Parts: sequence; structure tokens; C-alpha cells
Amino acid sequence: HWYSITNSILVVLFLSLLVVSILVRNLRRDIAGYNAMAALTDEEKEEEAEESGWKLVHADVFRPPQNWPMAYCIMVGSGAQIGVCGFVTILLAAVGFLSPARRGSLMTSVLVFYMLCGCLAGYVSSRLYKSFRGRQWQLCTLFTATGFPGLCFFTFIFFNNIGIL
Repeated sequence: HWYSITNSILVVLFLSLLVVSILVRNLRRDIAGYNAMAALTDEEKEEEAEESGWKLVHADVFRPPQNWPMAYCIMVGSGAQIGVCGFVTILLAAVGFLSPARRGSLMTSVLVFYMLCGCLAGYVSSRLYKSFRGRQWQLCTLFTATGFPGLCFFTFIFFNNIGIL
């Protein structure tokens, strides 16, 4: 049992390192090319004027979304909350603090960790919204705190009422 879990973790780790090494190699090559272009004369620069690689997309990568930037930040904050909550729960279950033999302990701990990670969600969403030059970061934090839990609550109420009918 532990062998297969360890094997899966090592395979994911190896593949992640492989992807990172490919990205770093390509980024280094692009940066070296840009530094080489800086050392060229004006005539050689005109010949090499065509931009390629990272310079083509750098303005689009760091551009804030045009439509609904607050909704994007709310989703990112909620995703950070769910991701950290899941990671902490899985880590504590793997170490042995959370046992499936004790009924309800896993669900209770997930809810407690989700509640505690709410601070992280508000911080992440408001910082991202401020980096997009948003001015209503308090409202963004409030929507982050009520957005995903409210959606889950109303979905539960909807399907519960359909089940009753």
C-alpha cells in the first residue's frame, strides 16, 4: 500500500521536474538570445527586428483580465483556499493524525481547515485584485468569503428541495 503511494508521488515529482527543466532551458535560451541582441549594432538589430518567444507574449501574460477582474480574483482566492485545505488534510491523513476509523473526524477536520484557510483566500483574492489596480478590495474579500460557500449552500438547498418533491 505504502509502496504504491510512494511510487505515485515519485512519478509525479519526476514528471514535474522534467517539465520545469524544459521550461527553464527554453527561458534561458530566450534570455541569452535577447542579451545577444542587445550587443548587436544598429544595422544588425534591424535585421533581427522580428520578435519571437517570450517577448511576444510578455505583455499578454501579465495583463489583468478585461471583463470581471473581481470574479477572477474571487475564483483564484477560493481555489487557493480549497487547494491548501485539501493539501493539509491529505498530509495529516498520510502522517496518521486523521484516522478513518474514527467516524466523522475526517469531515470535521476538513471543515475546520476550510474555515481556517478562509483568511488565506481573502488575502490572495484581495492582493490579486489590488495588483489589477482594483479599488474595492474589501468587497472582493467579502465576495470571496461568501461566493463559493454560498454557491454550495444554494446548490444543496436546490437539490434538497427537488428531492423532497
